[in-house]
Amino acid sequence: MIALAGDGATIDDNQVRRGTEWLLRQQNYDGSWSCFAQVGRIAAMDPSFAMVGKARSPKVLYGPCAVMSAEAFSALALSGRCRSDDEPLRKAYAWFAKVQRADGAIENKWYLGQVCGTGSVLRALGDAGLGDSPVARRCVSWLRLNQNDDGGWGDALGRGHSTVEETAMAVLGLCAAGVTPDTPMLARGARWLVDNRNTEGLWQPSLLGVYFLELLYRHDHTANGYALQALARYREQARRTA
Repeated sequence: MIALAGDGATIDDNQVRRGTEWLLRQQNYDGSWSCFAQVGRIAAMDPSFAMVGKARSPKVLYGPCAVMSAEAFSALALSGRCRSDDEPLRKAYAWFAKVQRADGAIENKWYLGQVCGTGSVLRALGDAGLGDSPVARRCVSWLRLNQNDDGGWGDALGRGHSTVEETAMAVLGLCAAGVTPDTPMLARGARWLVDNRNTEGLWQPSLLGVYFLELLYRHDHTANGYALQALARYREQARRTA
């Protein structure tokens, strides 16, 4: 839905309408989204869903995820299916506010560290016109305080270890929230992405995806896709403000 909306399709398009209706049916009772299944109130009473952090049981991975929720939130907003004050997005925003830590970071199920969840939620809020909301402002503050000395972001592989995926998600979030391209924090993040391409002009993926506690994975399409999106959005924002 995000891709179709980016290509100019609106809610009047039958495929967009069907896709967004499916997303709405998949929304969990608490306003979040999961990766695999819609989670109702009774299912959420399973103790597995209350486990903290990553889990050995695959069951817990059916629980709510900030990155998955952010993707659905953006899709519904960008397609025109929901406005920020419509109930599905109001419930999702309330869930973001509930799970956001006091320091502004937002955990997630599918990536190590806090950058991916925080950057993704910030991007989603910006896509819906909520880039100046309290949750978004706390996300920006956390990203500002946790940018690495080299200009990138990353805490999945240890503090101070920048990765393509995390830097791209942070840049996407900051751009969507309206941070101007000449802001040092954002400019340094975009520069890090440009400077850390390989000889083919692409990016090296990092081992930060999670399936089980014992099973991590890297994915080249994730690294390249997020990096290209981040630089494209940064470039477009720079053109608009030039």
